[in-house]
Amino acid sequence: MMDGQWVRLEPLAAAQHGHAIWLAVNGHDSVWTWLGDGPYQREEDFLQSLRAKEIDIASRFFAILPKHPSEQAQSAAGYASLMRIDAPNGVLEVGNIMFSPELQRTRAATETVYLMAQYVFEELGYRRYEWKCNSLNLPSRRAAERFGFTFEGIFRQHMVIKKNQPRFSLVFHAR
Repeated sequence: MMDGQWVRLEPLAAAQHGHAIWLAVNGHDSVWTWLGDGPYQREEDFLQSLRAKEIDIASRFFAILPKHPSEQAQSAAGYASLMRIDAPNGVLEVGNIMFSPELQRTRAATETVYLMAQYVFEELGYRRYEWKCNSLNLPSRRAAERFGFTFEGIFRQHMVIKKNQPRFSLVFHAR
């Protein structure tokens, strides 16, 4: 668990966080535009995807719970993962970031990326923290720069996304 002033991050658990995230994103199909999955028409399909993320051994997913001073309990409103983990070289990527409209461009979103970076550098002792995004994803590009990542280059034909579309990825890093 990572706890900040504006947000708390917990290991993603479909049973614990799924319904709240579903409520935060249902009807907001645009949050799925740049992700490899979604949008989902049924909550059960969404929960099934979260269960797969929860047990994914290649990535570590975290539920994002923004803190609201007026509320006692916190509800998850998105998730993010640490992925492409290369422990021998001390490198990993933050990705699969799904911020509900409630989280987008907020202090909680900024603190989410900060807490994950702090965990990567101070707890894990890694030396490099990467952010990759589709070259067409302008909001993610701007977010990477706002969060202090440095543009490094382009991976051409980096991966295939939905509908077999090749993706050119912009690479950013933080040190």
